[in-house]
Amino acid sequence: MKIRTLFAIGLSVLSLTSHAAEIEFERVVLLQPDFILQERGMKVEEFARFIKSAQDATTNAWKTSKLPASSGFVVVAVREGGKVNAWLDVQPEVPAAAETKAIQAVRSLVPFNVSHGTVLFALQFSTGGAKAKADAMPNPKEWRAVAKTQTGPVEAEHLVKLVWP
Repeated sequence: MKIRTLFAIGLSVLSLTSHAAEIEFERVVLLQPDFILQERGMKVEEFARFIKSAQDATTNAWKTSKLPASSGFVVVAVREGGKVNAWLDVQPEVPAAAETKAIQAVRSLVPFNVSHGTVLFALQFSTGGAKAKADAMPNPKEWRAVAKTQTGPVEAEHLVKLVWP
């Protein structure tokens, strides 16, 4: 699996996204190098279907919510054994109830297969016509809090192990 293939699939999935509830998905951000993703044994087709499911779940969770014009990321971790977790990094923040709905919706999805370890990625989105920052990278508040307790830079997968043991 090449990173270009993942990127192409991500773009094709994004182009199929519904714009219900004024949510627009901009791009998929891979938070690990290509060789790590290859080691995890994931199948590109399953990954693409999961991305689409996560987009739909987020859109459906927010269908009736009043959201401020904002932009950010739904950050997703999929672990071996069928475990899924999610965090939001949105500015300005969405209401707490809306955040909880979106996170729970993504956590309840059937994941793609990961042979070992964790796969990390983020879905960049905007709501209410806000403009997503092209160079932005996800950094959920839970990750920032844990990173402050560490010395030096910490890679994303290590942060996830700390916030999701």
